[in-house]
Amino acid sequence: MPSTIAAIVILVIAAVPGALGSYLYRAINGLDWREREWNTAVRYVAFSASGLIVYVLAAGALGLPPAAHVIPSSFDPAHLSAAGLPALLLPYTGHLLGSALSGVAAAFAVRGIANLTHGIPQPCAWDAFVNKELNDRWVVLTLKSGDAYAGYIAVADSGVPASDRDIVLREPARYEPNTQSYQPTGMRDLFIRADLLDSIASLAVPGDTALFAPPTLSLENGHERQVQASSTTPSPRPE
Repeated sequence: MPSTIAAIVILVIAAVPGALGSYLYRAINGLDWREREWNTAVRYVAFSASGLIVYVLAAGALGLPPAAHVIPSSFDPAHLSAAGLPALLLPYTGHLLGSALSGVAAAFAVRGIANLTHGIPQPCAWDAFVNKELNDRWVVLTLKSGDAYAGYIAVADSGVPASDRDIVLREPARYEPNTQSYQPTGMRDLFIRADLLDSIASLAVPGDTALFAPPTLSLENGHERQVQASSTTPSPRPE
């Protein structure tokens, strides 16, 4: 029975470094809502194992204590004592750091591969669009009702199915067909449910390059912006 309890303790302890590595990986490259549970479990195990390998290699090179926290006998009550805790805590801390390093390295490796293959590191184009291309840019949202609003994104849900991609538009200005301009609504934020949204476009800024000259939109505050595909270079929104 003690050996069974020790094995369970080791499994729990080993899962935490893998969870840390997975968290950092997702923090950098985003959450894939389509991912199955077994994919998550495999990633936990992979980051935990790679973190352990990193610590074992570092321990051999730097003369650090061995990874006793993964040996069942280390948790035997007959051998476990307060004096022996540092020999368990130091390797475990190294295991955590190794897994964190593995998660970050894997995330940037995926980004590097994506750059070479002209892909995206994020799970889908929507996540890449709202998390990268819309930073500090005015956008135009067209609703299924035909209404259009200009503003900039305060909140955009990512890592979720298309039906849950709600948006909060900051400083919304509504397009008025009579004046063919965007008029301020006087609202600070406008919440738009995903099922109401038809399309979203970012507005070009000076310095952007385009294959053609798109039409300009006259905003109420005097700034003119051109509608075109997003540039990967963020530019400040107008004051």
